[in-house]
Amino acid sequence: MKKIYLITSKELPHGTRDDQLVASLHKKDSIEFAAWEDLLDDHYAIEKSDKLILRSPWNYLRNKKAFLTFCHKFSEQLLNPYPLVQWNIDKSYLKEIGSQIIPMVDLVDFLETPHMWPHYVVKPYISASAFHTLSLKGDPPKQVIEWAKKGRGHYFVQPFCDSILSQGERSLIFFNRHKGPTFSHAVIKKPKPGDFRVQEEFGGSMSPLEINGEELDGIQAIFALIKGFNWLYARIDLVFFDGLWRISELEMIEPDLYLRTDPSAAGNFRDAILELI
Repeated sequence: MKKIYLITSKELPHGTRDDQLVASLHKKDSIEFAAWEDLLDDHYAIEKSDKLILRSPWNYLRNKKAFLTFCHKFSEQLLNPYPLVQWNIDKSYLKEIGSQIIPMVDLVDFLETPHMWPHYVVKPYISASAFHTLSLKGDPPKQVIEWAKKGRGHYFVQPFCDSILSQGERSLIFFNRHKGPTFSHAVIKKPKPGDFRVQEEFGGSMSPLEINGEELDGIQAIFALIKGFNWLYARIDLVFFDGLWRISELEMIEPDLYLRTDPSAAGNFRDAILELI
């Protein structure tokens, strides 16, 4: 019988609250949690017909090479698929988005132009949950320069979007259905006072957000970039800058999908899974 594995990590063996919501909507013997490290070490007998859905393997940044080896090993069963993981793991993909007619936040390589804006944000190209993300003014710290020069982190720079402090960051969740990319739900995330990071682990807050069709029309062109991939889920993050809501991230590896914020979201995800498998 075909089985679904929700991929977690040894640090989160039973996944997150969202993962458990998804699992609860499937037949008990058809879905299981599995840490990517255990799968890499052959602790499970995975069949070719099984599907592996990346959900909370959030420690992969500490061992990216092993994680990509895992993704390649199970490339035929993996959702989102391995080639898409390869493309999305390095935020250089943002340059591809910028080459399209899609509003996004400008970025430049750190070593090319360390601070072309008075207030700017420095991020690694390979990062998650604000890992090594800095808000800076003036000359960057010598340590960051040394990291970049020694190859310890390939960084890029974006202008600091002051609006994030008041208007927050929007996250729009899409699932790939038979009819194509389908909007499911959205949230607005705001940082705690005195911070710029919107993630909950840094004290950020989150609430449901209503999105109208006109707002969706402006960003759906992004899916042309991934039309060749058999993807299942996508999260588009937006910030308000220079008069427009602009794309800051396209998260397609293991994004938090905020299923807990909308009563229909987990069901939407379940239906998309069943259609795709």
